[in-house]
Amino acid sequence: MVQGTEWLDSIDEGATIYCKADRLPVLRRHFYESRKPIHLITHDSDLTINQDVFRSLDDFTEILSWKGCNIDYQHDKLKSIPLGLANDYCPITLKAPDIMYAEEVEPRKLLYINFNTKTNPQEREPMYHKFKTNDSVTVRNPNQIEDNGEYIEDLTQHKFSICPRGNGIDTHRMWECLYLGIIPIVKDCVNIRFFEDLPILVVEDYMDLVGEDKYLEDIYTEYQSKDWNLDKLTTGYWV
Repeated sequence: MVQGTEWLDSIDEGATIYCKADRLPVLRRHFYESRKPIHLITHDSDLTINQDVFRSLDDFTEILSWKGCNIDYQHDKLKSIPLGLANDYCPITLKAPDIMYAEEVEPRKLLYINFNTKTNPQEREPMYHKFKTNDSVTVRNPNQIEDNGEYIEDLTQHKFSICPRGNGIDTHRMWECLYLGIIPIVKDCVNIRFFEDLPILVVEDYMDLVGEDKYLEDIYTEYQSKDWNLDKLTTGYWV
């Protein structure tokens, strides 16, 4: 992790560097003159890696490859990696032990919504209120859930869960769903295309699903018989 710059002077050309994405300006300033070619890994941040962010660094050093979460720019050097589950310091999301010890449940309900509308309100608030009138959709507010155990019990009763972007494109919610066997519903973007062989329902507009219960039931049946690349849910696939 880039916390100082002195050690960067000694790195070899072609080295692999991990940098917390919101610390990229520090890295950029260091490589302003050296222009050493590097392989870059960024993570643990909501920062969207778009065209401007990519070029702001690529103009100062030679990026050989860049792997990171929240990728929103299509380039041969860029590859998305999962945001995954939250770190231990984050108290409001599921951790690996929560997933490991979760009871397997046969889902009886169709669609689950539970997110903070204050994050990305332009998209989340209209969706929250629109789906709230649909009897086949369970709509929760995070304040209604006491702890992770109750959240898992609530979530795993459902076949699908809508996972809109928050501060970043990728969400811990999507990966929680995948590990628990729920199909996450995600809006199409550059980032999600790196995970096309995982059981994710990609849509153009969440509102298109209002009243489409039969469509979702058909998708659920179809997805149960597909051969997915579940190796992508393991750390070993990415390292």
